[in-house]
Parts: sequence; C-alpha cells; structure tokens
Amino acid sequence: MLLSDDVGHVMLLLASSLNLMQIATVEELRLVLDLFNLNKYAKDISRYLNLLKALGLIGYIRYGNSEFFVSKLNGEEWVKWSYQEKNSDFLWNARFVDFYGKHQENKVKAWRAFQKNNY
Repeated sequence: MLLSDDVGHVMLLLASSLNLMQIATVEELRLVLDLFNLNKYAKDISRYLNLLKALGLIGYIRYGNSEFFVSKLNGEEWVKWSYQEKNSDFLWNARFVDFYGKHQENKVKAWRAFQKNNY
C-alpha cells in the first residue's frame, strides 16, 4: 500500500517505476509522480533521485545532451504492476524497451552505454 505522505514510499515508487521503465529522464519521472497524484513531491525530485543514487538503487548517465537515470535494482521489486503474479513486470519491461527502440534511439544507446560501463 502506497502511503502518499511518506517520502520513503514515494522514493521507492520512483525506484520501482524506473526499474519498470529501465531508463528515464527527470521529466518522465515527474510525470510518474503526476500520474499517481503525487505532484507535490515533484519540486524535490532531484534530491530524491540523488539519494537513491547514493544508496546504489539507481544509476545516472549523461549521453549526448541528455541526462538519464537507470535502474540498478536487477529485478528486485517493491511494486506489483499487474494482477498476474508471474512475469508481469518482465512483459512491461519488454514493452518499454521495444518502444524505446522504435521511437527513442538515443535512450537505447544511453541504456546500453550504462550497462556496458556498470556491469
């Protein structure tokens, strides 16, 4: 259960959303907060992302003129995104990666560069 008044829960939601999306910009993560009606936390999102980065839960890569945040959870889940227990997050991950490959090539290149440099 997401407690919207708990900053820790909001940060875990950001980390889990990033785990699902694989790679995202700050603006995309602000949109996640907005979709959950948590836009009151958007002004402090940089602070939350820096803390998650310091904890080793997410990574950061600058690729070209863009800045991206990348999940480092390696399959660890705090949020279930489906009623189906089996492989639901994997299917969502594949959809995001497929979309990026067709519409946001720069994002795919940044994600691959991060993977190459960190694993």
